[in-house]
Amino acid sequence: MRISTSQMHRSALNGMLDQQSKLNRTQLEIASGKRIQKPSDDPAGSTAVLALEQTLAATSQYQKNAEVARNRLSQEENVLDKINNVMDRVRELALQGNNATLSNKDREMLSVEVDQRLEEIIGYANARDANGEYLFAGYQGLAQPFAVDGSGTVQYNGDSGQRFVQIGAERQLAIGDSGTRVFRAIRNGNGTFTTTANPANTGSGIITAGQVTDSSQYQGQSYRILFTATDSYDILDNAGNTLQSGTYSAKTGSDIVFSGITLRVSGAPASGDSIEIAASTNEDIFSVLQQASAALKKGDVSDRGNAERANAIGQALTDIDQVMEGMRQVRADVGARLNVIDTQADLNDAYELQLQSSLSELVDLDYADAVTRLNQHMVGLQAAQQSYVKVQSLSLFNYI
Repeated sequence: MRISTSQMHRSALNGMLDQQSKLNRTQLEIASGKRIQKPSDDPAGSTAVLALEQTLAATSQYQKNAEVARNRLSQEENVLDKINNVMDRVRELALQGNNATLSNKDREMLSVEVDQRLEEIIGYANARDANGEYLFAGYQGLAQPFAVDGSGTVQYNGDSGQRFVQIGAERQLAIGDSGTRVFRAIRNGNGTFTTTANPANTGSGIITAGQVTDSSQYQGQSYRILFTATDSYDILDNAGNTLQSGTYSAKTGSDIVFSGITLRVSGAPASGDSIEIAASTNEDIFSVLQQASAALKKGDVSDRGNAERANAIGQALTDIDQVMEGMRQVRADVGARLNVIDTQADLNDAYELQLQSSLSELVDLDYADAVTRLNQHMVGLQAAQQSYVKVQSLSLFNYI
């Protein structure tokens, strides 16, 4: 086999270039701390790295979403707490106004504060988050949800939508509640039925909110209690048919029990006075406060007027209790969601750590191995260079 001089030169040069390439690659690995510099270095490993990086990016976004949800729900919880404090004060004012020793002027002053508290709650209902969007507008985050029209009625301009964010690969979470749920879905009366004294009553009968004692008998029907004398009454159904009759003690008051419900009447209803029983319906928190204010403004101090005012304030107190119960339920839901965020965030942190560990095993450089290879490549390059010097001297001209 004949080997030409040019072939030997090319072979020696290729050897040096190969060693320089290996040396350069190892130097890049050491400088970057990464074993894989380009996909061709490890095709299978590069594919796994790409999948891990995508999962890490998604998990990082889940954590950001969780933080956004936590901030928004914490702000909602704070607003609900303030509203609850306001309703506590309104309840205190209503109880104070139900005292027969107060003058009309005293009750008028109490009603003025209730009106101011109503304006305060409207302000809370229009609260915004850190991005300037309204908390209780549903999907209409840029539209002010509550506004007072010319007749004094508080109108809702949002919707019933509830926004969700992804805080985990398989976990979505509501980051707020609509104004409908928080402020407009208050069940009036005791939450099941309402008791309302006829405005045309002439006696001094006072009625309680009542309660359901047998849910199998009461199915949301409407009834009328008609006092036929100072000591007797009839229970009428919605069609005016008499279901039962009973006697009543004007001196001590009496529990009236029928169709699975119980309520108490005190005072002295007049013959022909009546009480209406109807299934509870939804009302808004603003109407409850307006009704409480109107009840405090009732100034008739006759026995009939005092009874009318007591019934109106009693109904307002029952509705206020329903408002506060509704607020407690929403706050409990918000608190549960905040707990879910904390749990999911911990899971995301643990998963992110696991992903980073797996990514490190694939990508991070073993410095001890890399330095060893660097020294080997340097020795190889030096040997290639020295051998090339020797090859250069292999010429007949050097011996002529």
